[in-house]
This record gives sequence, structure tokens and C-alpha cells, in this order.
Amino acid sequence: MKKMDTNKYDVLLRVREFCTAHNITSNTAGRDLYQKLSTLLNDVSSLKLTQTKGRLLSNESATRKEVLCEVLRQDLTAIARTARTLGLPAGRFNLPEHKSDRALVDCARSFYTEAQPLFCSFVKSGLKQDFLDILATHLIEFEAVLGQQRFGKTTRVVATAGIFYSMDRSREILNRLDDLVHNMFAGNPAVLASWLKTKGTESFPAVSAEPQLAPAA
Repeated sequence: MKKMDTNKYDVLLRVREFCTAHNITSNTAGRDLYQKLSTLLNDVSSLKLTQTKGRLLSNESATRKEVLCEVLRQDLTAIARTARTLGLPAGRFNLPEHKSDRALVDCARSFYTEAQPLFCSFVKSGLKQDFLDILATHLIEFEAVLGQQRFGKTTRVVATAGIFYSMDRSREILNRLDDLVHNMFAGNPAVLASWLKTKGTESFPAVSAEPQLAPAA
């Protein structure tokens, strides 16, 4: 979570502890608000875990992708170099001009298809007998890690959005608890002072903008 959301989460945890310590649930409205607060905190806790898992998966996949990208480029470079040696028509085995993942995948698929009928010529020119199998394996691994990275990013973004909306919903709960506590402990300045310290002097501000769901890379 972002620092602001973490601070809000910590406040809500302290509010729940306050409610327990001062028997807020003895009041019907208090029980309802306490239950809503507990449910919200449980949801956020789960979302925090999901958010972390998504971030770790995305980061790990990005590292693995860099390695596989280089390996795949080496495969394609060897095929393109051999194609030039064989004097094959220009454009048939050109390396991608763009460095995007999509361009690399499309190039690998094209090389695999175009090289099959010329397999013997490529092998006679020095490529290994299993060069096409190696290319196919590296392509499958590369596409798999791309999928993992997209899944990790999507998981993190969705969890972040869930935390965002939960924190926004918590404002209403906190404001209603504020009214309830002031009514229940109107004659007890010590408890009210403790309450103000627990929740802060102001309710959570309204959130000004929604988190953006970035498109998968």
C-alpha cells in the first residue's frame, strides 16, 4: 500500500482496538459499525497480501524476461546470420527493428516457420541439428513469462484498486463512530480525548481521484 493508505489502515486498527476496549459493541449501532469495520479491515489485509504477491510475481517475471529475451535474440541472430550466408532473399529473415516483446515473439514465430523447409541448408551451414527445437522452447518460455508478468501486474493493480475503495468506504464508518462515541461518552472527557487521539482530529479526507488500471504490457 501507499504510505497514505498504510497510515489510514493503522488508524482503523487503532479505532477497532478502542471500540473493543470501551465496549462500543454494547450499543446496537456500535455492534453494526464494529462488524463493518472488522470486515473492511479483513478485506484490506487480504488485499495487501494479494497486492504483494502480484508485485513479487511481476518483478520476478521481469527479471526472468530479460534473460529469456537475450537468449531468444541470440537464437534469431544466429538464424539471420546463417540466412545471409546462404544468400537467401532479403527480408525473409530480418531481425525486428523494434525492441518490443510483441515484435520479438512475431519474429521468432516467423523464423521458425520460414526455416523449416530450409532445415538441411541451415544445418549444413553450421547450426545445430536441434536449432529449431531450441528456438521453439525458448519462445514458449518467453511467452509464458510474459503471461506471468501481465498476471502479476493485473493482480497488483486490481488489489490496489480494492484497497483504494475500501479506504474510501472507511470514511463513512469512522464518521459514524465519531458521532456514536461522542454521544456515548459525552460526560467523559478522558475517553473523548483518547478517542480523538486514536482517530486523529479529522475524518479521512475524500479521495480525489480513482486509481488507473494500466493496460498490460
